[in-house]
Amino acid sequence: MKKILFPIVILVIIIVAGIAIYSSTKGEEKNSSQEGATESEQLENNQANNSDTEEPAEESTATDDAIAILFYGYTCPHCKTVNDWLEKNNVKDKIKFDHLEVYKDKDNNNLLTDKAKSCGLDENQIGVPFLYDIENNKCMSGSDKIIEFFESKI
Repeated sequence: MKKILFPIVILVIIIVAGIAIYSSTKGEEKNSSQEGATESEQLENNQANNSDTEEPAEESTATDDAIAILFYGYTCPHCKTVNDWLEKNNVKDKIKFDHLEVYKDKDNNNLLTDKAKSCGLDENQIGVPFLYDIENNKCMSGSDKIIEFFESKI
């Protein structure tokens, strides 16, 4: 009986270890599958994964005579920094600019890509927050540069 019990215990340990290894590599494959993807493909994958979990903090806004377009993502922490600064300083009351969410709105995402390309940027260089300066046909990304832009306008 002891001769049979020992091989069975070893077999069970090997099976459990194999399942654990298989499960962990499957998760890594899912994460690494985005490594070679373009930003827009990653964006679509992230949107699909987060589509029902969070709602945009605010809706996109477009205005006539806007001097700039600010593209943001509703789950982007750097975008939140910019949006909080804009709200704290009442920038929307002082400057006309479009404020467009790109994670859930494919048209806004396409517009972001078009504006970035007009500045000579490759699709792999596009991220949010992203500001397109309509008056000067300039692009900038990153919360610090975008806040500096708005500071210079108010």
